[in-house]
Amino acid sequence: MLTTPTTRSVIRSMRVRSISVEGSASRLGCPDGDPTADVIVPAVPDLAAARRFANAVRSVSSVTITVSDHGTRCDVHGRSGRLPFVRHVPLRVGLGLAQLGVPTTITGQVA
Repeated sequence: MLTTPTTRSVIRSMRVRSISVEGSASRLGCPDGDPTADVIVPAVPDLAAARRFANAVRSVSSVTITVSDHGTRCDVHGRSGRLPFVRHVPLRVGLGLAQLGVPTTITGQVA
């Protein structure tokens, strides 16, 4: 279940600036530092899995986390060999890549 401090907020496209783990969830920090715009997702970063994923592909350019009333989806954009790719990965792997420094964006609508 996805929660935010506000009742209902629409996220157009926000760059994730910080990730803090709170029990079995992670708080994704917004760029302007306003804690009411932070988004809490139901996963914690998995750095080991993120490193394995990054080593298996040629390069990882960005992570996109899409949130909605129906759940959370995480896609990784990058290159494998000569071809660009977009791959769906578990949220914990996407959060791990974000903690490793990969530019991460969060989009969607949160209830």
